[in-house]
Amino acid sequence: MIPVALSLSLVKPLLLLLGLAPAGWYTWALFNDQLGANPVEAVIHGSGQWGLSIVLLTLAMRPAKELLGWRLLMRFRRMVGLFGFFYLSIHLLLYIGLDQGFDWPFIWQDIQKRLYVTAGFAAFLLLVPLALTSNDLMVRTLGRRWKKLHKLVYPAAILGLLHLYWLTKLDYTFAHQMGAILAILLGYRLLQWGLKYRHAVAAAMLVVGIWQPLPASAAVERAEYQVFFDGVEGALEELLRQVSTAEAKREEPPLSGFLLRGRAKEDLDRLTAALHSRGYFDAQLSIPPFKQKKPPFALRFEVNKGPQYRLGSMTIEGVKPQSGFTPPQWQKLGLTPGEPALARRVLNAESQLIELAKTQGFAFAKPQLKEAWADPVKQSLDVTFKLQLGPRIQLAKPTLTGAKEVSHDYLQSLIAWQDGQWYHPEQLAKLRQKLVKTGLFRQVRIKLAKLAESPPLKAWPVRVELVASPHRTIKGGAGWQSDLGPRMQAKWSHRNWLGRGEGVTVGSALSIDNQKLFASLDKPHFRRPKQTLRLASSLEREIEDAYERLGLTLEGRLLMPWRNLLDLSMGAVMEMASLDDLSQNEQQSYATLSLALGVGREAVDDPLDAKQGYRFGLEMAPVVKLLGDGAHYFKLTGHATHYYQFEKHPELVLAGRLISGVTVGAESDGIPVDSRFYAGGGGTIRGYGHQLAGPLDSSNKAIGGRSRMVMNGEVRYGVTEKIGVVAFADAGRAFASSFPDGSAPLLVGVGGGVRYASPLGPFRLDIGLPTKQREGVDDPFQIYMSIGQAF
Repeated sequence: MIPVALSLSLVKPLLLLLGLAPAGWYTWALFNDQLGANPVEAVIHGSGQWGLSIVLLTLAMRPAKELLGWRLLMRFRRMVGLFGFFYLSIHLLLYIGLDQGFDWPFIWQDIQKRLYVTAGFAAFLLLVPLALTSNDLMVRTLGRRWKKLHKLVYPAAILGLLHLYWLTKLDYTFAHQMGAILAILLGYRLLQWGLKYRHAVAAAMLVVGIWQPLPASAAVERAEYQVFFDGVEGALEELLRQVSTAEAKREEPPLSGFLLRGRAKEDLDRLTAALHSRGYFDAQLSIPPFKQKKPPFALRFEVNKGPQYRLGSMTIEGVKPQSGFTPPQWQKLGLTPGEPALARRVLNAESQLIELAKTQGFAFAKPQLKEAWADPVKQSLDVTFKLQLGPRIQLAKPTLTGAKEVSHDYLQSLIAWQDGQWYHPEQLAKLRQKLVKTGLFRQVRIKLAKLAESPPLKAWPVRVELVASPHRTIKGGAGWQSDLGPRMQAKWSHRNWLGRGEGVTVGSALSIDNQKLFASLDKPHFRRPKQTLRLASSLEREIEDAYERLGLTLEGRLLMPWRNLLDLSMGAVMEMASLDDLSQNEQQSYATLSLALGVGREAVDDPLDAKQGYRFGLEMAPVVKLLGDGAHYFKLTGHATHYYQFEKHPELVLAGRLISGVTVGAESDGIPVDSRFYAGGGGTIRGYGHQLAGPLDSSNKAIGGRSRMVMNGEVRYGVTEKIGVVAFADAGRAFASSFPDGSAPLLVGVGGGVRYASPLGPFRLDIGLPTKQREGVDDPFQIYMSIGQAF
């Protein structure tokens, strides 16, 4: 038998976990988007409901002790009660902080005007002394007075229930349940009190004559209403509805027409300001009495908007003729005399003036208080913009901090200005972009010396504060396909190998039939800015159904952007391989040299899980045979992918891809079997085996083709923030002809899958089915697992 002391020591931690369980669930639900469209409101209501439920649970403990003999419950009553106060405190703090934004005057006004807020706040105030005295010291100090003080829990519970009833709008199920529980508990206490003082109670009942049943209390009728704006229509009416608090809170009607009229009066200044912003400076609003005697009310705002004022004269103050500032034409700022005086255009013009001043070298330009005069006679608005230009500055070469491991000369080469060049904000923005693109820094801050810190020098000091990111990284990945089995990849990278942003990568990729070692070196700003030299090599062993290969690849490319629109590449690739052509039972060795010219662009929001954007690439390469049999040939490859997000909540993305390839100048026999085009598998046509969607020999082994065409389509739907489902259709094949001429029917694979948003990227599980299962070639289905989307 477990000792009582030991059992109590076990119960308290368990009770602590149970008490914190609702808070833990709401925390998890909040971070996993499980609380609906308004999570703040859900947490506020949920914490209040849990608080009230726990308070009623504490009230039920004494009847449980007296009726059922559960005496041990009373040892935990104070602990349970403190959990109730804990959730009600969260309820109140969320209302004050998140719902009302710590706007104390508005909160006080809310307490005075809204009965349910008044009741809830009063209930909480009654519970505060109970929470403060729920400890052994206060029990001993107060003695008998402690029990008397803690009887405040009964009026607090009643006020809390009234708060719940008056707050509820549609579904009263929970409120009725809490009301029934409280009625039973209060009835039990009244019964005990009546039995104790039964003679006095009977006499009182005879005197007052309350033996007859009491009538049921009437439900609180709220002042439902509709909002009308008389005198305006169209866009102007829509504007007033957008700024009206009465319109925004129609689903929260007050308790009376008097309070509704007070709500409407609070709107008058807001609505008048909205009309002024559209140029109606003589506008007048009024609220006529309600014609209805009971809800629903027609809340009408009578609007006399008056004439719309036009732009009059416009001037700029604070600019000296010798300052060097050239003001623009007003039309270029969106202001034309005689047009409607819209506040938005005036504010935008002021911002544009400041930006223009900065482009002319006034780095510290800022606006002062502008003046706008409405002339009721001319019905025009005269505007005076006041600018504080500050000095016109010339930039010095910046001083760099936080880049000890990076060559100072290399960083200085990224700076596009010379000492004494006039300041332009775009220069600083471009420098920051260049530093971020190196991948060497996780934080880049560019600051001009403050006015008080720098005397009027010819060249203004510039500070660049850098925070280095780790230069060495290790990455890994894994996947599994039913036609290829498991595969793994690991690589080590150094982004600053020689101190000038050189990137070095060494890695390997392993599967049952393929093993590959690879290395690359990227040299940024090679010979000229923005030009990168890439040197790469790989050693690979492949065992396919059609061939076995051991090959070495060496390549060198120049990568360069063209007008920030396209990425260009040119270079040479040499391949040397020892090859067993299993379909022809031949062994051969060969060496080829290809001169590649490519163009492409990647503009997606996330490389691993793109939802918006596109990527494409096109490469052409004449291939010259240096060693072995065969012919020279010309190869053209291309791909294009597009992503479009239809909806964000829930997420709905449509993705499409096109892959093509063409070989001319040689027959299939003149092209090494490993250099031909293949299709089929997780990277091209799902549902068909690896490389099997194309020409086959008599034993159904893939022999590859001279051209290829593949089309992919996916619909991605987010069930939750972490889990998504995918439906896809893939079509295409490799062709024996030089061009995809339709000489063989396209093979189509369909299927679906799931995605899980892991910290490493989306985990993919797809099942593909061939729509045309070829006997002896295709399996009924294929399974694919990997990190990252299919394309």
